[in-house]
Amino acid sequence: MSNVPCDLCGSEDYVTIWDKEEREKAGVLRSVVIRDEQGNIIQGRNVMCKRCGLVYVSPRMNKEDLDRFYAEDYRKIYGGGASLEAEKRHAKTAFELMPSNIRFPWQEGTHLDIGCSTGQLVKMTAGYGIEPNTEYCEMAQKEGLKVANVSIESYNPDIRFDIITMLNALEHVTSPTAVLAKIHSLLNDGGHVLISVPNLINTHINIPVDAFLSNAHLYNFTPATLSIMMRKCGFTPVKAYLIPEEMGEKVYILAQKGEENEIVYDDDIEKRIEMTKHFLEYSDRMFLLKYLLS
Repeated sequence: MSNVPCDLCGSEDYVTIWDKEEREKAGVLRSVVIRDEQGNIIQGRNVMCKRCGLVYVSPRMNKEDLDRFYAEDYRKIYGGGASLEAEKRHAKTAFELMPSNIRFPWQEGTHLDIGCSTGQLVKMTAGYGIEPNTEYCEMAQKEGLKVANVSIESYNPDIRFDIITMLNALEHVTSPTAVLAKIHSLLNDGGHVLISVPNLINTHINIPVDAFLSNAHLYNFTPATLSIMMRKCGFTPVKAYLIPEEMGEKVYILAQKGEENEIVYDDDIEKRIEMTKHFLEYSDRMFLLKYLLS
């Protein structure tokens, strides 16, 4: 476990906004957590960068341990992931948000889905997928889908794509900027990327904040921080959507490949930090009230 700097701006100046160890000591922790052999909570502290406002987990496991965790343990600890029907709904949503000139008519091989799980979206597009979890990858391969059991960092295909999707996965990687840079390199000129992540400022939360800020989510994005990161990595956002799903609201951003942009960060970051803290505390109280009244 080690502390990490902000992946968006590189700053090491941050403030804690949610600490599960402290909540456990206070007797108010309400979620499944990852623990080490001594029973200590792993990756239970979310911090907010005091320069750009990105929220992320620090300290956290090293990359080797994280890769092993996602390949072997993640689906077991978190209940096997989304149901097949939920995955089909997510795939349908993503497909409908793709640019119409790519969807109609569909060209085989123009699409890559990163973190494709059982390959429901790959099946719809006749494209390619990558899935780090061995069990889910094998399920997709048994369906005859072109899914590789690798991480995005080690994926080096011979082709380039017109659109790349990454649904509910960017929050899990050690460096979202590195992944976005890799996506940029895998796209044809003028290609698009569609990213979805849980929305930190979530007005449709249906689970405790402890669970929403999952130990397995290394980053927690708002529409603003995701858009800034994508622009910094050479994408021009085209459309943004806020879509309620089973566990709460998701941010979807469709962006086009372009040039890297210079970023100017928010001057009033202290106010954003306090607003974020208050929002999370309010959301947790509202969930508890809803639970008690149900």
